Amino acid sequence: MGSIFQLQVRQILGGRKRWLVAVILVLPIALAFINLHFGDLDRVAKEVGEESWKSLCGMLLFILYPQTICVLFALLYGAPMLQDELEGRTLPYLLTRPMPRWKIVLGKYLAIVTLLVPGVLASLTAAWMILGSPAGSSLLFALSAATVAAVLAYNAIFAVFGFLIPSRAMIVTLMYAVVFEFILGLVPAVINTLTVTYYLRSLALRLTDLEVPEEVMRIVGDATLSTSLSVLGGMTLGGLVLASWLAAHREYIVTEQV
Repeated sequence: MGSIFQLQVRQILGGRKRWLVAVILVLPIALAFINLHFGDLDRVAKEVGEESWKSLCGMLLFILYPQTICVLFALLYGAPMLQDELEGRTLPYLLTRPMPRWKIVLGKYLAIVTLLVPGVLASLTAAWMILGSPAGSSLLFALSAATVAAVLAYNAIFAVFGFLIPSRAMIVTLMYAVVFEFILGLVPAVINTLTVTYYLRSLALRLTDLEVPEEVMRIVGDATLSTSLSVLGGMTLGGLVLASWLAAHREYIVTEQV
């Protein structure tokens, strides 16, 4: 499995996607810097009040990182986990190695999250500091926990689509993210409790000391801390198990390039 891990790391660091990842990570930092020095952040902070400003910054950073950037990176790496091997014609090399196929899935997954987590957390921390460290370290810790959970869960879930329908994985996962996670995740009904976003919001809210109205909690996420961690962990583990099962029981054809 170590060789699979190393192969995936080389593919990520040497691939063209790395430049897009760099742009995505730098963009929120640049926007925060521009707004701080050329915008009216100080005026807005004074107008809305200190507590409202902290909540606003927390909501903005949550939308940018756990809810958007982590999903984009899962689209770039989790969903095409198998398709990249099919297009690069390296799949026969992987499948003929003397190891169970679940190790291929786990090795690639571990490489992806190992490289993504530090980069996303570094970008998040930089943006939070530029905004003036709103709500102190408790907000940064809460957002960091939600970000790590998002990287783990989304890449595991998107890997399922990648091994189920490799040729259309990115399209299907994009539709899933927009319709299910972003739109239905905000519907104040039972269905939003089936989304990753719901438990990410619950996790972040439970780890902060911000004052959030009870009616807002019911809409954005009122699961307990233990429930949020358990469900997110279950989604991650379930995604990896299902992706591993698909890898072990399905046959994949490498077509000849014309």
